[in-house]
Amino acid sequence: MRVNPGDDPREATREIVEWLRDAGFQTGHRFITSDDFQERDAYAAFIPPIPLWELPREVRSALLSGHLHLTCVVRSGIWEEAMHSQGLAFQETEEGWQVGLGTKEILFDRMSVGRVTLGLPFCGISPQQLAGELRALLDQV
Repeated sequence: MRVNPGDDPREATREIVEWLRDAGFQTGHRFITSDDFQERDAYAAFIPPIPLWELPREVRSALLSGHLHLTCVVRSGIWEEAMHSQGLAFQETEEGWQVGLGTKEILFDRMSVGRVTLGLPFCGISPQQLAGELRALLDQV
C-alpha cells in the first residue's frame, strides 16, 4: 500500500487489519509489517534486510523511505492444518513445535519456528509443502 508523505503508516496498518477482519481474518491472526523490519534488528536473523530483498530497486527504496508500506497477515492455525492434512500430530510448546507420526517426532526449536513462520509471507514457504516433506522424512525413519 502506498503511504502519502506525512501519513502515519501504523494507521494504514490498522485500516488494513480492519479490512482483513471484515474479510474473515481474526484477531488471533499474526501480522508483520515492513516497519517491523526497520525497527527490530532481531528479524535480520530470520529474513534478510529490505535492501537485500529480490524486488526492483524502486520498490525497496519506497519501502525503506516509508512511501510504500507492506503488511503480511498469516491466518492462525495454518501450520497445524497443514500438518494434520498429512496425518501428522502437531503441538505448539514453549520450546517450539512438536511434529510427530506415531512414535517418531521432530522438534522445531523457537528459532526454527521463527524462520518458518516469517518464511511464509516473505520467502514463499508453503505450509502444505513443508508438511509433505516432513511426512516423507518421518516415513523414512
